[in-house]
Amino acid sequence: MSQPEGAPDQHTLVGRSYTRARRHPWVIGRIQGWTLPLGPFSATQLGVLVLSLWLLIQTAPLWTQMGPFALIPVTVPFVATWAVRHAQIEGRAPLRALGGYLALYTAPRRGTLNGRPVPTPDPVRLNGVITIQPTPDDRVKAANETTPQWSPRPRATTLRDLLTEPEPAPTSKREG
Repeated sequence: MSQPEGAPDQHTLVGRSYTRARRHPWVIGRIQGWTLPLGPFSATQLGVLVLSLWLLIQTAPLWTQMGPFALIPVTVPFVATWAVRHAQIEGRAPLRALGGYLALYTAPRRGTLNGRPVPTPDPVRLNGVITIQPTPDDRVKAANETTPQWSPRPRATTLRDLLTEPEPAPTSKREG
């Protein structure tokens, strides 16, 4: 490795990541030497194509009576196959995502321990008594405390407060 010109004291560190190349989907381009037209296809694409063609054949009595509009259902399998080409769910291919969801939903609720489902523990009744007694210091404090005094009501400053404020009690004047 040669040093870059003009910076003899500095070392250049180069890091490479091949993660994206390893995530490239497996594709099928040839089957026994026969090249697939419009290929290569991923396993998901071939699954969608085969399933949708099978559904198209099963529903043939319905769409064959549509006349020239029968071309619409015939194109659906090919459009669906093309649409699935770059489909990703949470960064994964649809089949891998489906496998992950199936593994999640079939896993035991409490997890596994040494390859076996963790059993639900049997309920155990707990018996006991809790006694709370004031300490001697708390008794002295309670004896010294007086009843709390309420703070005076703040003076009314808004129109709503003035309208809802109770009228003051009349004070009696002593003549003396």
